[in-house]
Amino acid sequence: MAEPPAGLRVGDRVEVLVKARPPRDYLDPGAFDVNGFLALEKIDVMGSLRSGELLRWIDRPPPTISQRLARARGTLLARLDSQFCGAAGTRGGYVG
Repeated sequence: MAEPPAGLRVGDRVEVLVKARPPRDYLDPGAFDVNGFLALEKIDVMGSLRSGELLRWIDRPPPTISQRLARARGTLLARLDSQFCGAAGTRGGYVG
């Protein structure tokens, strides 16, 4: 099996070649209604990706303001953590 393209992230637009099939209904009267849930989410067909070679990355939408703020917060926390990493008896800047 070939691996998917490196750097693939949530929100990326991709093109895949799969065999489409309707969602399965297991006919278990006490089970969660999978078909009803998928219909609410507007999912009509499903497929299984058999190889990473069948996936092609198209593009990545520009980050939103909240994503940019979250990225900046993560960068700031990583910098603070690296500065306090060497403190006596702490691991990663946190007293454990």
